[in-house]
Parts: sequence; structure tokens; C-alpha cells
Amino acid sequence: MEVDPRGDCQLKQDGQPCNYFRWLDDEICDRGKIIIPQLRNENLKMKEDFLGMKEELLKMKEELLNLGEQNMSLVAENRKLADDELELKVQQVEMNNDYLKLMDEKQKLHSNLKMIAGRGKLLYVTLVWAFVATAIAVYLYATRGYGNVCQVGLRGLPPK
Repeated sequence: MEVDPRGDCQLKQDGQPCNYFRWLDDEICDRGKIIIPQLRNENLKMKEDFLGMKEELLKMKEELLNLGEQNMSLVAENRKLADDELELKVQQVEMNNDYLKLMDEKQKLHSNLKMIAGRGKLLYVTLVWAFVATAIAVYLYATRGYGNVCQVGLRGLPPK
């Protein structure tokens, strides 16, 4: 730091010098001439990086909002699927109950069918015996002189 070699202002007012003072700085050293521009460039680069990061942060915030919205829709869809799954489980239980009822009914029908089949055999045997008995009766009526079997069948038995 240097003081102006001319010193204070030479102008005087009312016999008093004015308060002007001139300051002179020393010339920057050689090292300072190199470092100061480098620091300035680094500062500018840091400002650019800061602005770039600020823009990137804004993009990330937008993306975070979009992801939040997607998450909300996925949560809602997940809840809907859980409700659908519960409804399907209820339907499955109802269908299992219906299946068990149908199996019981099938068992009952099967038992009834066996019983009817047994009765059917009995009916078959009864019909066969009735046919045989009718054939024997017709034979006896025809051989005993009651006439034509067809006539017997239409008119009834003649008195003896």
C-alpha cells in the first residue's frame, strides 16, 4: 500500500486543506496474476455446476412427484386386486359347499338307483313269472277244450 506521492490535496478552502486522500495499491505479484484468474474460472465453473445441479434437482422433484402418483395408483390397484382376491376366495368357499352338496345328492341318487335297480330286477322277475303263468293258463284253457285262445281272451271263459 502506498500513499499518493503528491500527498494530500493542494486545494485549500478557508486556509484548510480538503480531506481528499488517494490510495494506491501495490501491483499484484506474479503468483497472484496466475491464481486469481484460476480462482475466478473455478468460481464460474462452480456456479455453472450449481445451476446444473439445481435444474437436475428440479427434474428429480418432478420425477418424485410422478413416482408418487404412480405409487398411489399402484396402491389403489393393489387394494382392488386384494378385494377381488377376497371375493374369489368367498366364491371358492361357496363353490366348495355347493360341490359337497352335489356330492351328497349324487350319493343319495346312487343309493336310490341301486334300490330302484333291485326293484327293477324284482319287477322283471315278476313280469317273467306273470308271462309264464299267462302262457300256462292259455295252454291249459286251449288244451281243456275252451276253444281258441284268442276267443278266450276276447270273450272271457265260457261257463262249464
